[in-house]
Amino acid sequence: NDRMVISLDNSTPKIMAGLSFGGSYGSFDFDVLFQGAAKVKLLLYSGARSFNLRSGGNNFVDMLDYWTPENPNAKYAAPFFLTQDADAFDSNLYLRDASYIRLKSVNIGYNLPNAVLKSIHVERFRLYVSGTNLLVWDKGLMFDPEVSNGSGNYYPQQRTYNLGINLTF
Repeated sequence: NDRMVISLDNSTPKIMAGLSFGGSYGSFDFDVLFQGAAKVKLLLYSGARSFNLRSGGNNFVDMLDYWTPENPNAKYAAPFFLTQDADAFDSNLYLRDASYIRLKSVNIGYNLPNAVLKSIHVERFRLYVSGTNLLVWDKGLMFDPEVSNGSGNYYPQQRTYNLGINLTF
């Protein structure tokens, strides 16, 4: 008699935000972009929280805190095969806060001084480093909080680093 409806109307973020800022000092310039979402929950799919032992499946490290006689105060019930046993039912134990803040991009550049540019007959020379998807802060969801399903099966966002030159003659 302890069952109740778990509302999934929280699976779409109620708050989405971004913060962009930048500046320059002398020959250096930079810009930074943060993005995030809040008031969003994600229900882990039963496949993401089961131990698929029959087909050699893999599991999240978080799931290793399961019940055994030696670990009676575990976070999760004993491992199960696919969708059987009590742990197979949806529960608020598997309803996770998917709020996050992501350092989406950083760009830092250096512009050669005008005196140097004139001597090499160049109008503009900028050397830069940049990166995307550098960091994410979340509440321990076990996978990317921007994923739209609770299975953890998704093509991950790529972390990229760039080194480049902008040259204008």
